[in-house]
Amino acid sequence: MFRDSLRKHIAELYDYEKFGTPIKKAGHYYFFKNDGLQNQDVLYGTKDIRSQPDKIIDPNQFSKEGTTALNSFSFSKDGKYMAFQVAEGGSDWNKIMVLDLESKTYLKDTIRWVKFSNSAWRGKGFYYSRYPEPSGAEYSQKNEYHAVYFHSLGTTQDKDELIYEDQAHSQRNAGVTVTEDNRFLILSTTESTSGNGLAFRDLNKKSKEFIWLSKDFKYDYTIVGNSGNTLFLLTNEVDPTCSLMAVDVNRPGRKHW
Repeated sequence: MFRDSLRKHIAELYDYEKFGTPIKKAGHYYFFKNDGLQNQDVLYGTKDIRSQPDKIIDPNQFSKEGTTALNSFSFSKDGKYMAFQVAEGGSDWNKIMVLDLESKTYLKDTIRWVKFSNSAWRGKGFYYSRYPEPSGAEYSQKNEYHAVYFHSLGTTQDKDELIYEDQAHSQRNAGVTVTEDNRFLILSTTESTSGNGLAFRDLNKKSKEFIWLSKDFKYDYTIVGNSGNTLFLLTNEVDPTCSLMAVDVNRPGRKHW
């Protein structure tokens, strides 16, 4: 009896609408909402913030138990597509799916064996990170040989282009982002919870080689944007409270920052 009354009281306290902070992408606003006691928050979107929003994805429909969660998501530059990650039963394994936001239909594109990854769009495709397909016990194998790929919409995963791998350091993770102007691909590698390696590649050039800004993992480095040939780098290398550095891509050596 006591547990039943306590459960009822807690449910009453949680039973109210909850809203996440809206974000604006490609002229549309997106936000999460929970009616009160839903297992998973629902993603809504609208072009006019004063109009009634549309339901974009309801993760509660993914499974009867409500244990399948919507993780990270990203939008194509033109706002037509959204790549999103789905995790089942609390697993770290994710699969990436793609939603056509105009028709509200799911594309056949499905990316598997994804962990610790974002989806960085460029043109009609996106970059992502994954591990090799496990040979059997996917929930007990070590995480080794994280690699970055590019997926073109309308193709199968086995056709994805390998962008970066580090066979010499199997425990390192790798992830990429793309600058707002679609020019630079930014690569970050990690081997612990602090410190990272950082490199960039000019996507307007034929060369597929990355130019490294740091490889020692002593400090944290993040590219926060660019203006033409200048990358803006946030780092705690100089000051523990962080400094903003300007990096000329034509003179990327540390002495020129």
